[in-house]
Amino acid sequence: MSFSDYLYEKHKLMRKFSRPTLVISALFFLLSCSKESGDNPVDIQFVFDAVGTVSEQTVEEAKKTINGKWDVSNAPSSSKRNVSCTFLGIEFTDTRFALGFSIQGGNPDTGESINEEIFAYGAYILNEGNDGTVTSVDLFQTIDGADVKIAQLVDIIVEESDTDLNATFSIEFDLPNDFFDFPCGTLSGDYSAEKDEPVVTETEGNANSIFAKLVNVWSLTSIELDGVQEDVALLVVEDLVEDDLCEDIYDALFDFEQLDEQVNAFEEQFEADQTTFIAENPNATEEDYNAFLNTYLEDLEALYASFEASEADFEEAEEECERVTREYSQTIDASVEVSFSAYGSYIFTIMINGDTVEVNVDDWEFANTEQTELLVDGGETRLQIETITDTQLVIVETVDASQDLDNEDEDELPIKWYFTKVN
Repeated sequence: MSFSDYLYEKHKLMRKFSRPTLVISALFFLLSCSKESGDNPVDIQFVFDAVGTVSEQTVEEAKKTINGKWDVSNAPSSSKRNVSCTFLGIEFTDTRFALGFSIQGGNPDTGESINEEIFAYGAYILNEGNDGTVTSVDLFQTIDGADVKIAQLVDIIVEESDTDLNATFSIEFDLPNDFFDFPCGTLSGDYSAEKDEPVVTETEGNANSIFAKLVNVWSLTSIELDGVQEDVALLVVEDLVEDDLCEDIYDALFDFEQLDEQVNAFEEQFEADQTTFIAENPNATEEDYNAFLNTYLEDLEALYASFEASEADFEEAEEECERVTREYSQTIDASVEVSFSAYGSYIFTIMINGDTVEVNVDDWEFANTEQTELLVDGGETRLQIETITDTQLVIVETVDASQDLDNEDEDELPIKWYFTKVN
């Protein structure tokens, strides 16, 4: 880490807002899902064990058959320039799909190691033939405001083997050239996949259950932090682009060019003195060398400290950063969606001006039999469902307030998330 990065990170630790768990920066790429499958208005009714050959089924039958989370079992990889890309699987809800990919290898431009999962997420359409049966399934994402088909599935067959459901299908990808950000070969081909188990049984998933109401797409309308309402657009900007907006403000606090010159001179002097010390003290003990080294470390720390801005300067910069961030948030159209699936995954998306710029894909499960508490983040975070109806959802999250300088005497900070059902 460079010294400028160190100072900037040090300042960020002093920030007074502790980011809620549901808004998590993730190294995933996603494009928007504004296209609804309006041509196929079918409710799945939580049928978890549908089987059959999709090309012989109607749209309503086929939607029940493909619904679910399908983990690719053969998972072949495609490699190009030392980067391996693997298709991990696909999930279908009533109106949405999510595709998962694994990217591993070495960045061909920087040489840095790559180990990422990337997701595509959007709406899908089941195409009908003249006889009313499904001929193919098209997957869409929104690019620059236009709905673009990124893949097509054909020859989908779902069969039961013992107690498991397995699918075979062919998929033809037509992903944008820069979708992975790294060079990948084609991933089109024939796949087999196993269906995950649903969160609850069909009996527990009846239309009147909390589960049935929860498994939908929800749009975030407001956030309440410790009793204070927060603007959604401002929260999005703080989470995603504040660092870029405020970088110059914090950089102006330091003369990095002069600091770099002095640090370089210090390092050269240290190397010379270390060589002399070793030559003149061939029998020096580890304790002797540590004493020599500690002197230089103290001097280096003092050099860094001499370039740190005052607390007053930090506060002034923070106020300016908050002003710039708030003004920018008023110029954008920001929205947040969360989609809960019946198969234990949720997809949290952040959109700015119609383009989805961030996604977090994770697992969820009920923490109690009453279906009023959820576990997310691998079971590490507990969420309380305060209110749920056919159209409204209120989730309460309690976060660690130890880093919130405005609440130093409090151990916990309550966050309320208010959602409205999408369509």
